Amino acid sequence: MKSAAGNRRSFLARSFPMIALLAIGVMGTFGALVALGAIELPWMKKPVPINRAGQVAVPVSSGVIPAYTQIVREHFFDLQKQEPTVVWLRQEQLKPEMLVDISKIVGRVLRKEKGKGYAFTENDFLPEKTRPGLVAGIPPGMRALAIDADKVRGIHALRAGDHFDLLATATVDDGKALSKAIVVGGGAGGKRAVVRPLVQNGVVVLAAALWKPPTDDKDKKGAARGKEPSPEIVIAAKPDEVVALSQALAMKDDLIAIARSGRPDDPGDSSITPGSPPPPPKKAMEAILGGQRKTLVFPNPLDGPLTLQGPRGEEPPSDPPIGLKGSEAK
Repeated sequence: MKSAAGNRRSFLARSFPMIALLAIGVMGTFGALVALGAIELPWMKKPVPINRAGQVAVPVSSGVIPAYTQIVREHFFDLQKQEPTVVWLRQEQLKPEMLVDISKIVGRVLRKEKGKGYAFTENDFLPEKTRPGLVAGIPPGMRALAIDADKVRGIHALRAGDHFDLLATATVDDGKALSKAIVVGGGAGGKRAVVRPLVQNGVVVLAAALWKPPTDDKDKKGAARGKEPSPEIVIAAKPDEVVALSQALAMKDDLIAIARSGRPDDPGDSSITPGSPPPPPKKAMEAILGGQRKTLVFPNPLDGPLTLQGPRGEEPPSDPPIGLKGSEAK
């Protein structure tokens, strides 16, 4: 008598030819349907050729390109797809300023930052033979200076290429300056603000927002103590203005940045920001009063009614001025 295991093996042996024939039939039917196009497999699809007749390939940037960068082929090439980054446009869509010749793009230096996916135009570039890097942003005849942005009010918001004026303000105490003089006339003392222009039509070369703090060990320790380094901004100015600005920074004057118009019809250098008007003219003479040498200061008559005052507002000496020495001086 056969066992149960032997019966199962005998059944499988008899059924195998039928199962094999059924599988072959299913596969044959499936293959026929695929061959006739009734069933489409994703990996078997053939790419449909695109008709580019009448279209022009326009190179576009493959990523964000910083200002003052010299363009190379990698700037309009997709490394992942291993193909150039271009957009196809019909002739009627092509703008006259778009550059389609790669030879007119490679080697040029960007005037400003270029976003991803934008076509190149001649206006994007600085003149030919411009050196790449920070020096590319310095206009001819000007000098660049890196300053602490926190020391100039209103300069943080400016971006690369923006034009501005720079003013220095200071307080002058005429009372202290004349503390040892006898003033004839009222209103000659007191404090007044003096504003003088340091930079006219300067240019931002590198904005404070793009500044990155140093990463050396010394600065890392300072940052760990909560002393973050101040942001720097690089500006360009005329040579004599760079000297005046350096002096103002050394004197710790209060500096203010005044932004200029960004419109193309701005008058530029022909428009200047004036400083404070000159103080009213004063005349002074040396005199001997009460046996002491004093200075008589005569302010502008418009400052007030003429009176005779002592050095600090006290009553003037009773002896009349005698022995006037020297001559009038402005």
